[in-house]
Amino acid sequence: MKRLFALLLFLGLGLGAAVRAQSPDSILTRADFVRIVQNHHPVVRQATLTREQGRFEYMSARGAFDPVLSVDWDNKRYNSTEYWRLFSSELKVPVWAGIDLKAGYEQNTGTYISNERTVPANGLAYAGISMDLLKNLLGSERILAVQQGRMMRDISANEQKNILNDLFLHAEEAYREWSRAYENRLLLERYTEISRVRFDAVKRGYETGAFPAIDTTEALILLQNRQYLLAEAQLDEIRSRNQVSLFIWADGYVPVELQQIYPEVSRGNAWNFNQDSLSSAQGLLPQHPEYLQKNLKVKMYEFERRYAFNSILPQLQVQYNFLAEPVGNNPGQWNFTGFHNNFKYGIHFKYPILMREGLGKYGSTKAKLESSIYDADIKLLQLKTKLNNVFNEGSTYAYQTDLYTSTVNNYQRLLDAENRKFGIGESSLFLLNSRESKLIESQQKLIELTNKNALARIKFLHATGNLFEKYQ
Repeated sequence: MKRLFALLLFLGLGLGAAVRAQSPDSILTRADFVRIVQNHHPVVRQATLTREQGRFEYMSARGAFDPVLSVDWDNKRYNSTEYWRLFSSELKVPVWAGIDLKAGYEQNTGTYISNERTVPANGLAYAGISMDLLKNLLGSERILAVQQGRMMRDISANEQKNILNDLFLHAEEAYREWSRAYENRLLLERYTEISRVRFDAVKRGYETGAFPAIDTTEALILLQNRQYLLAEAQLDEIRSRNQVSLFIWADGYVPVELQQIYPEVSRGNAWNFNQDSLSSAQGLLPQHPEYLQKNLKVKMYEFERRYAFNSILPQLQVQYNFLAEPVGNNPGQWNFTGFHNNFKYGIHFKYPILMREGLGKYGSTKAKLESSIYDADIKLLQLKTKLNNVFNEGSTYAYQTDLYTSTVNNYQRLLDAENRKFGIGESSLFLLNSRESKLIESQQKLIELTNKNALARIKFLHATGNLFEKYQ
């Protein structure tokens, strides 16, 4: 019996070592996987487009301060009579919220032009300024549009960071789950083969009278149970590999399905989660993209509130233009003398008596501003809570991994001792299988903890909002 069991044990352990020594056809390392996601995933390009969209919106808003050149030509002739020929051109340069510089030239001729359009035969040039003295002096729709455009540009940049932050976290989670499923499948393959060798040995032992019939049933049940668990593990690996395939894209944004590709199995040391690292991470939260998004909305509503207050003020617009005409028929010489006599000015005043539109707009934007301030405070608190939770999880996983490494070693000692007792006839096949099953469970738990441990720092960086920078 001892010799038979010694042969059984030797065959089982030897076969297990052979299974462990098998190497996969191809390994997709984590570094290569991250590089593929970074360079080829369409969401990365989508995030870039989001930022570009914000940049173009800001460019569009700044167009409110672009110089504008306008030319008008109007001519009417009927029954050989020239009713009028009207020509005007103007260059308008906005220099501030309610200040515009203008220069232009007009030449109007004809039989039926009105007196207010009458100018010297060679035309009349003007240069002057138009400005708001009350409303729109410190804030206008143009200033508001530019500020909103700038905010949208910055919001788009933070949106890009958020998209990349989430993308890389989901990619890492998929890869770690794939690695866990792969290791679990290898583990169960090894012990399924051991169970198969053990069943064959016990069956032969029964035929020679070394084992009772019930032991063959015991060995067969164990083999069937592990075959069932192995089938589940294989399905789990396929599912996790398919999830990883969602992040694998080739040039031209072509999805790639993984076939006969396996993850790397690493056993690196856990990241040191200590109070210094937590304090440093908490200092980064005010720069978290999600918090910056809320802060930018606060600034945007602040600009809108200022503009709304400006809309309550009466409108008082003044404009003044110097006038000049060409000297003789030489368009290169102009008579700029007599500015005290040659000018045109105007005043425009407007004020809604009840001010309901302005007051309503101001009250609405003020409420939005206060609400956005609360949103920003709540978001910062949520980010701090999330960071603390991730920190505590990481610290716990590091402790549990060290603890369970020792636990696996102890289960291995118990199995080795049970093997020796079984060899001298002081144990049973049931107890031996039970010890081995406990060892397998502990090894599966250690595999899970190891991968959670490896993912803990990634989640920590994601919680600080800086995961995308790690992949730049």
